[in-house]
Amino acid sequence: MSTTPSFTHSKTTQAIPMFNPTNELAIIGYHNINKALEGVLKSGTYISGPAVLKFEEAAASYMGCKYAIAVSSGTMALELSLKATGVAAGDSVTINANTFVAVAEAIIAAGGKPHLVDTDAKNWQMPKVFTENTVLASHLYGNASAAINSNTNILIEDASQSFGAKLNGKLLGGFAPITAVSLYPTKNLAATGDAGVIFTNNEAYAQKCRALRNHGQTGHQLHQYCGTTGRMDDMQAAILTLKLDHFERFLQERRHLAALYTHKLKDTPLKLPVTEPNLEPATNLFVVRTKYRDALRSHLEKQQIASGVHYPTPIHQMPAYASLPWAQVSLPEAELLALETLTLPLWVGMTEEQVNKVCNEIYRFFEDGK
Repeated sequence: MSTTPSFTHSKTTQAIPMFNPTNELAIIGYHNINKALEGVLKSGTYISGPAVLKFEEAAASYMGCKYAIAVSSGTMALELSLKATGVAAGDSVTINANTFVAVAEAIIAAGGKPHLVDTDAKNWQMPKVFTENTVLASHLYGNASAAINSNTNILIEDASQSFGAKLNGKLLGGFAPITAVSLYPTKNLAATGDAGVIFTNNEAYAQKCRALRNHGQTGHQLHQYCGTTGRMDDMQAAILTLKLDHFERFLQERRHLAALYTHKLKDTPLKLPVTEPNLEPATNLFVVRTKYRDALRSHLEKQQIASGVHYPTPIHQMPAYASLPWAQVSLPEAELLALETLTLPLWVGMTEEQVNKVCNEIYRFFEDGK
């Protein structure tokens, strides 16, 4: 198939990574980061201290909710959110089969049982479902899942990949009574290690999450619940607070890069992302589809362009779960996505020249006979 790119040939010769988290730190300024970290060290309180409280206040203000509960990881945010809403032994929780395995892990850790549904073929998101189960709606890639409109008793949002996106002017994460967000180093709001945050307007949920993250304590050495160690350290909180000050700028860069990709690749055979109407995306991953995924990925690698696959194995086909009763399902769209999706490089500080190089090589791949 012959296609001609509508942009100039890139002269970029350096390797293009999938992610480059150091750019955001450079924008913030290492002198500012060092000052914040020095303040933490001098405080003598390194876990759940003043820096964590400051981050929680800033995060809740950004989200426009009453409570933000800082935790040690996105997986912990999911687990504690499930427990706070009352998910217990044997309870079924409906999730998308084509998402990160941490969603299933958290359900099992909470005592529940995953109930998998197939992916929407149009936008590659979890669809709206009708169920009495708890629904854990994961927004993927920076897009929005229609699962937030599900008819269900309990709704939990996972806005890890879409933090900062707005649907009809409202931030994702604000559609459910409780929301979990991963702050892993590749996410939109990125820590420099593992971290997560829970958002809610429900005081009872907030109190239970705060207790559960700290061994179930509700008072000094008084353990109301069987909890865990899920606290955020103050070093991560200090950096995350600084990042929140720059967060909208970082989002605008991500949106700009995603728009460039969409424009430059529109004449290729690739299937491009379809966003929900009235959505202002917060592109975390720029994911495309092609039946030539593996060959294209190999071609890009030879040109020193990194790429990724989100996700190469649906949850029900994972070796850890494939033999379990709840995994005995056929989910054709999720299984096809696993074979066709390719994630292209996208990060704050990525240049238009680098986007050009990626797109030029994709055109070249298809012009060579694919």
